[in-house]
Amino acid sequence: MSRKPYGGRCPLRSLGPISVASAQRPPFKRPAPTLCFSPPPSPPDILPLRAPYIRCAQRVFLRAPRSLIHTPNCPRQRVAHRHFRALFHRRSSPARPPRDTPHHLPLPANRLPRMPAVTTTSPPPQLFFSNEIATMDDWAKRTGIPLTTAEALGTNYARARRWLLSIRTQLVQEHGWCDVTPLASRLLFDIECPTPYRSSRGLPRSPNMRLQIPLNASSFFSRERRVQWEMVFHSALFPGLRHTVPAVADLLHLLQCLLTGMIVLIKEEQVPGEGVYRTIRGLPPVEWVTSHEAALVDIFGSSHYRQLFRAASDTRVAFKLERA
Repeated sequence: MSRKPYGGRCPLRSLGPISVASAQRPPFKRPAPTLCFSPPPSPPDILPLRAPYIRCAQRVFLRAPRSLIHTPNCPRQRVAHRHFRALFHRRSSPARPPRDTPHHLPLPANRLPRMPAVTTTSPPPQLFFSNEIATMDDWAKRTGIPLTTAEALGTNYARARRWLLSIRTQLVQEHGWCDVTPLASRLLFDIECPTPYRSSRGLPRSPNMRLQIPLNASSFFSRERRVQWEMVFHSALFPGLRHTVPAVADLLHLLQCLLTGMIVLIKEEQVPGEGVYRTIRGLPPVEWVTSHEAALVDIFGSSHYRQLFRAASDTRVAFKLERA
């Protein structure tokens, strides 16, 4: 005995007679478009609109009177205004998961979004040596530390010899430097080390790094030895090791305190439409001056150290900006 569906009763009989006209589904009427006169949002905020509605919105919007159109001032908003001004109320339906690729109209060729500016990396700061008295006098006026006589400079340099020799000892014992023999009588020390820059085959790309420091400060002002000191300070030694070897950084900063304006760091930057600007640093960082206060006071004295600290802590004094 087979089982009848619906308990043997037809569900349509309870509804009574049904006419053919009432059984037909009424045609779907698309709701009338409504124009939105509020300022349009940016294009990324209205990307979820589907392509059919956007095409319909274009037709309705292009047929609208010009007096009903409010054109914003911004060019990018004007593009969004032209393509997405007419918005339609969709009939209620279950929420659909968003598509992976939103459908949106491409911007015209003459209204493409502005691309970000291409930033180029500027070269790192370079060390520059100059024994011109006029340059040192200019830095003396900036820092407030008077440019004393050669005898006074020699006295401070003689007090710093112990610190300079300790830097030489650190480089020899901890970083693999070796002494160059024989040592010239006018030099305090002369050391060298193999260059860390190697080719893919392991061959050195430059000669050995050589560091020479004179016995007296007057050797820095000799015109006959100017090229010799330029070869020391303009080499790849300080740019390559002053950030990784603390002894090399201490040597640079100590010489900047002893002979302010003779050894400076220069960074050149290209400014579009204006040219090349140079940022020149003539004093060590204030953190280094603070951490070596005891040794600097022994060399310069308390009053000189206070003026040095005041100048190093003021960026308007420690740095100088000029146009190349």
